[in-house]
Amino acid sequence: MKTRKILAVLLALTMVFALAACGSAGSAPAKTESAPTEAPAKTEAAPTEAPAAAPTEAPAEAPASDFPKKNITIYLGNKAGSTVDIVVRTATNIITQQHPEYNFIIENRPGGSGDLGYQEMMLQPVDGYCLMAGSNTNFSGTIIKDMCYTIDDLKPIACMSGDYGCFIVPADSPFETMDDLIQAAKEGEVSLSTSSISTIHSVYAHVLADMAGLNFNFIYNDGSADSVMMVASGDAQCGTAPFPNIKAMYEEDLIRILCQVSPERLPHIPADVPTIGECGYEIDYGAHRSLWAPKDIPDDAYNALVAVCEEVFNTQEYKDAMNAAGAVPKYMAPDELLAAAQRDIEYATTYYDLLVG
Repeated sequence: MKTRKILAVLLALTMVFALAACGSAGSAPAKTESAPTEAPAKTEAAPTEAPAAAPTEAPAEAPASDFPKKNITIYLGNKAGSTVDIVVRTATNIITQQHPEYNFIIENRPGGSGDLGYQEMMLQPVDGYCLMAGSNTNFSGTIIKDMCYTIDDLKPIACMSGDYGCFIVPADSPFETMDDLIQAAKEGEVSLSTSSISTIHSVYAHVLADMAGLNFNFIYNDGSADSVMMVASGDAQCGTAPFPNIKAMYEEDLIRILCQVSPERLPHIPADVPTIGECGYEIDYGAHRSLWAPKDIPDDAYNALVAVCEEVFNTQEYKDAMNAAGAVPKYMAPDELLAAAQRDIEYATTYYDLLVG
């Protein structure tokens, strides 16, 4: 019965992601060009009666740009159904709804902690029509793994969302609370399913194990969806994953959430789930899901992308869509996003020995 429910959930998710992919890739014909958008003509206010008064000019406006002329492809170093995949499809669908001249194609290139997504993007012309979506993993991975790029090879566009992870157990687990899990891991080995070693969900589990002296047997997966599946099927005693990947299995009563690794209780996570701080451990390490371009992207394309993201990601419609997907809507402008990525690199550097030792 449990296996049948898991298969039903997976089938439902597959249909959802297939529909999302069609919405992202097919909302406008690939060869259709949008009409150039012209900036309104600059106007000057009529002089006042006092001859000494200077004319008043309208605020300066950005130069007109005809970007985009065609589809924009976004490469992900993550598989379909991952949190980044869910977030980027939600984000691009809302952009297209509000600005039909923007049409996106999402290309998944899972593997290498985002390395393959970057490589595929850089094989294309650097013209603004090929971007990369990623998360903290893309930058912590440059420290922990042998990646083919550094943060200096990229240019930040915007943060699409933020989210925090959870500790989960199978629905029939004997661990009723986080205290139960911690006590068991102090007394003996407990298997923990998580995503690859450089992801935030691996990092905070390692940090907790170090803080509390826990004996976790880490099982690494290609993504959080696989981590959740291992827990739901009973192949791991506990696991860590972000809520967007947990949501469906939780709603089908296949898993239970013991705590959320967030500074405060989040509105889209069940109200009775405590934070890791409430369980006695101060760990604050959340994710940001973001858009990046090659560093040499043309200025007109870059400025247009930054502007449309800032506008759309701050609308209520966008925030509602992210909340419905189980993600935390969180816009960050380029400078703020760059600073966050640099903090991820510092965090990975600090915990390097713990993660790879």
